Amino acid sequence: MNAKQLNPLDLTLTISLSEADEDRMQLVYASQLYQTFFAVFGAFDVDRTDPNDLKLKGIVLQLINYKGMINLGIIGVSNPIIIENGIEIRFKVKAMMPSGILKYYGFDEAVPVKNSDRIDFQRVLEPIDVKPYTGVGDNLVHDCEFFERDGLYNRKRTLRLDDDNVKGFISHDSDGELRRWLSTPATLERNDARMANTIKYHSGILIIPHKQVIPKAPGGRCPKSKSIAKY
Repeated sequence: MNAKQLNPLDLTLTISLSEADEDRMQLVYASQLYQTFFAVFGAFDVDRTDPNDLKLKGIVLQLINYKGMINLGIIGVSNPIIIENGIEIRFKVKAMMPSGILKYYGFDEAVPVKNSDRIDFQRVLEPIDVKPYTGVGDNLVHDCEFFERDGLYNRKRTLRLDDDNVKGFISHDSDGELRRWLSTPATLERNDARMANTIKYHSGILIIPHKQVIPKAPGGRCPKSKSIAKY
């Protein structure tokens, strides 16, 4: 390994679509919303009729909340969207929803996946059911991701960074650490907002494991991780 050739902005996960790993839940996404840190794990349903032309038929997803008071859950998964060098799968997340459950999301059509293709997971945040003028709903929780308030004053957030085009960011080197900062305070270009309104999301089928499940890191606890070396 040549450490000087590493790109600190090229941060990826590695997903195995081999038959030996088809029953293994693999990390596909991690983030924080409503001050709750969570991760999403997935298992891939693959059509192996042609070993040289694998096709993705569906996916099992599980969201686990690690730290924080607000429970987050997945409420829908889109069909794969063709992108450059791979596919993108969008999943909707919403607060105050059940989590930690397994659900299978079948796609309308099987999608070819080549070796070394990208499989991007795009999180789409659904607002909590709140009153538009207060940002608070019947559960008395203030939706701080979509609204901001100060005492009696409340307003809807006009800009969410996850809705914006990555072109609006520039790389910034501060004290030897690379960070992404907004290149301009102006409102950024919305990222395929028109197409987002037409995307179909599958609600999924609940899966109940038949065997006794023994919790393992990182699924069982936050301070640990579990990795498997493949070669």
